Amino acid sequence: MLQLSVPDGAGSIRVTWSGVGFDGTVSTDRLDYDAEADVSTAFLLLDWYPGGGAFRVSVGGGWNGTEVKVTAPLDPLAPRDPGDLRLFPPLGSAVGTARGNELVPVVLLGWGNPFRGGRWNLSFEVGAFYQGAPQVDLSVRTDFPVDQIPGGQEALSAAIAEEERALERELEDYTVIPVVSLSLTYSF
Repeated sequence: MLQLSVPDGAGSIRVTWSGVGFDGTVSTDRLDYDAEADVSTAFLLLDWYPGGGAFRVSVGGGWNGTEVKVTAPLDPLAPRDPGDLRLFPPLGSAVGTARGNELVPVVLLGWGNPFRGGRWNLSFEVGAFYQGAPQVDLSVRTDFPVDQIPGGQEALSAAIAEEERALERELEDYTVIPVVSLSLTYSF
């Protein structure tokens, strides 16, 4: 983190970078996806310390490199006979990514002011950034000769397009991403 102070101690400007990854699942009506999320951000923040104390309000914006990689087997999309028997061998997988806006605003509330004296300082802040509704891009990995079935490629393309829309609806709740930060700083 790079931080510059206003001489009266009432504010500062800082540049932050953070990253975290985690795994999970997300499901639509027809497919269950394994998901790997990589949350990576870099922000330019303006800190304001009302009354010159340790409490601060931070606003700014920056780069959002958050990406969710998804994978799901396509077998649930395959037609079955009336006895629920599989009519086709395994179809392969739907694979893709979901991404929010690359440029995002951020608002944080925090406690801690590294310019109040002392070499070591502890800071804590909470807030969020707004990334908008994530956009999903899916493709198919398969060894199955879908193009040899009359209308097969068109049906698969339509099913994948529908899955993209369904997955985007599932991810609509992730337009605002929470931020929690604990920092230990040392001043030279």
